[in-house]
Amino acid sequence: MSEVVVSPHVAGYKLKPSSLLFIILDIIVQLDTLQTPNPRLKKRATDARELGRNARSLRFRWRNQDHSVSQGRSGARKTDAIIDNTLTSMDTSLGALARNDEAPDIQKKARALRKALFANGVRPVSGLTFEEQQQTVTEMLELLRDPFADHVAACGLTVLVDQLDRLNAKFSRQLDVRNRDQVEHSDVEAAEAQFTEAFNRVFVTILADYCEEPDILDKLLEQYADQQERAALYYERHGSMPDVDPNTGEPVDDDGGAPLDDADEPGVDVDTDVDPEPTEA
Repeated sequence: MSEVVVSPHVAGYKLKPSSLLFIILDIIVQLDTLQTPNPRLKKRATDARELGRNARSLRFRWRNQDHSVSQGRSGARKTDAIIDNTLTSMDTSLGALARNDEAPDIQKKARALRKALFANGVRPVSGLTFEEQQQTVTEMLELLRDPFADHVAACGLTVLVDQLDRLNAKFSRQLDVRNRDQVEHSDVEAAEAQFTEAFNRVFVTILADYCEEPDILDKLLEQYADQQERAALYYERHGSMPDVDPNTGEPVDDDGGAPLDDADEPGVDVDTDVDPEPTEA
């Protein structure tokens, strides 16, 4: 019996659905080259592919819909800009306090706050879509109220935190009035979660079925390893996970979520009639 090999693929970054879809497409291609078919794994992979396509299609529709109602956002875009400025002011103030050696207690609190909120700067928050940013700021405010209330007071950020709280509440109300009859953001999140679960099922099946066949294991998960390397480099430079083109695996500035009606394997270029819209934040 061959020696059981513990796969180096287990640990890694949490990849975005676009990366997972690229990996699934490649796994399906590689399964067809195996000498011994694995129908159970093939079915799980093809099922995951369809879920991935559906999730991508929903995000594409949601973003186009999101853009089409931009004129009726009741000032959401303006509020978003003020929120971004408020976050930048907080980060700048904390940065100055974190460098002040003459007040070590405040310096320590400022560094702790900055690490918790702005470890990679403001861009990972301000660059999110409206709904994602509103939810992220809500979570930040929960931290600022507790357990970092003393830190906020010591660093003199109470006024800015109160302003951020009011703006985020206003932002939430403005987003609620937008028309989302066709696709809700929660629909997109649910579809992506379902796809991620299906991908994980495929991943675990590969590890279980080929733990004693490292050559096949590495072949099936080659693109997973590659996406992990790309994600690590991207995160080091940008502080966030990349969206990728599911046809090529290459990072893109913005994943518009164009449907993949004809993409059965990586490397196939898919033309769409609608250009992906930019992420709005």
